[in-house]
Amino acid sequence: MKLPPSWNRVLLKQIIIDTQPGFAQRPEGGKEVVPQIRTHNVSPDGQIDLNGIKFVKPSDAELEKYRLSPGDVVFNNTNSEEWVGKTALFNEEGVYVFSNHMTRIRADRDKVDPEYLARYLQYLWKMGYSRQKSKRWVNQAAVEQEVLRSFKIVLPSLEEQIRIVTILKQADEIRRLRREVIEEAQKLYGALFLEMFGDPRENKLGWHRKQLGVICRIAGGGTPSSNEPEYWKGDIPWVSPKDFTSNFIEHSEDHISLKALQESATQIIPANSVLIVTRSGILRHTVPCALNTTEVAINQDIKAFIPIEDVNSTFLMFQMHTLAAGILKRVRVGATVHNLETDYLSKLQIILPPIEKQAEYSRRVIHLQSLIQNINTFQIDLETMWANMASAAFSGDLTASWREAHLKELQSAIHLHDEALGKRKNLVTIKEIVRKHRPWMSQNKRTWIKDQMSELQSEVWQAIQEWKGTVIPSEHLDEFMRTWPTEQLENAKEQVIRALNQLAGLGLIAKITIPNEDGEYVTGYRGFREEEFSGMADLEALEET
Repeated sequence: MKLPPSWNRVLLKQIIIDTQPGFAQRPEGGKEVVPQIRTHNVSPDGQIDLNGIKFVKPSDAELEKYRLSPGDVVFNNTNSEEWVGKTALFNEEGVYVFSNHMTRIRADRDKVDPEYLARYLQYLWKMGYSRQKSKRWVNQAAVEQEVLRSFKIVLPSLEEQIRIVTILKQADEIRRLRREVIEEAQKLYGALFLEMFGDPRENKLGWHRKQLGVICRIAGGGTPSSNEPEYWKGDIPWVSPKDFTSNFIEHSEDHISLKALQESATQIIPANSVLIVTRSGILRHTVPCALNTTEVAINQDIKAFIPIEDVNSTFLMFQMHTLAAGILKRVRVGATVHNLETDYLSKLQIILPPIEKQAEYSRRVIHLQSLIQNINTFQIDLETMWANMASAAFSGDLTASWREAHLKELQSAIHLHDEALGKRKNLVTIKEIVRKHRPWMSQNKRTWIKDQMSELQSEVWQAIQEWKGTVIPSEHLDEFMRTWPTEQLENAKEQVIRALNQLAGLGLIAKITIPNEDGEYVTGYRGFREEEFSGMADLEALEET
């Protein structure tokens, strides 16, 4: 990465006072407890998020050693692979400590602005640099302290650091306001329902009522056997709890064949049925409810409520959302999953205003949905613009015109900054370094590495390119191995898992941690997406800085 001549490349340890890992302690209640910043308290946007904060009772010595002060940089040193490296600037008032999965970094403010440092470390996480530097094992990764202290930081003068932070904070504010608009817009569905029909639990408007099981036919689902590969090569959408990402299910990640439908417990559910998740780890927090806009099959953790009387499906689905808080209280807690009894759902009292009024609500929802989709599209464009802005900020492009306009004022500041870093520059010379030519970067699928693969690695790599979605060994390994002959392999499963890890280590496939249907985090493997290939050159450039 070519930087402006006034910028420096330094190691993190050269511009900080110290790094301090936190301490582990079980959360406690009662008096004299102190909030403890943990992994979930650093958001993916690089902000301190106090939702779900835990409290501990440190000793006086622990409080002195692990207390956070405004201006401290909090780095997530241990987490699943995709989250290790998240970073935020701590600026909260009051007494806080931090867990052993976090590292407190104290900046030398004569050399680096703490917020600039936090944002640059967060940028390294976004680019995948932190993940690359981490030590990995099953379902977890960690950045060791000495590795962290050797992170490479690009560093303009303090004045330019502050200018970069100011611009990025303005962009953050625009993003925050846009997200708030989306969050408030999502609430309009329920607000519109209450405005038109009132609270269905109270029914003060005196609408006619019937039980949900009377106005709907209830249908269950099932999961075709993973031992039959042809079951999963059809074109029938198969919905599971992970597909409940919006109010309307338009597509699913998995598809099954007609043979799977005929030979398993699942069935075709007509469009405009209300789908409710009745068994899942996520039932601890919410009751997922959605409307399928096309014919689908469903898995065993979902129940479909198919209208058989005069009831509008959209009206019914949002009425269920209105009732969700009460429904959640009836969830039965099991060892690992939570259950919602179908019998209880079937007896829910549903208000039934005139069908014309229900249809009017549906039309207004469709109009509102179109507006929200336009806002979401704008938000996606805004996120892309922000990512480009961050890249420009840490390459010098974002402040190039400002730097040129303030060149005279900056000369003294640059000189003082260089002295603080132990660098005295009497003469600034610009030397353009031409990036080494790497033909393999332009070769399809990095052919040079493929040529060095073992036969098994090649077969696993080819199989994962043909696999639709993510391979989760704990769930899909038997089915995955049936895509090519492995009978001759001794300890075949162990060898295949080892090959997957080796391919991920070579950078040929992605190794990720994702929640399964029970809400538990498991390891999965998939081919790279287009945007991940495009980021490889940037990541390599960071390695060279």
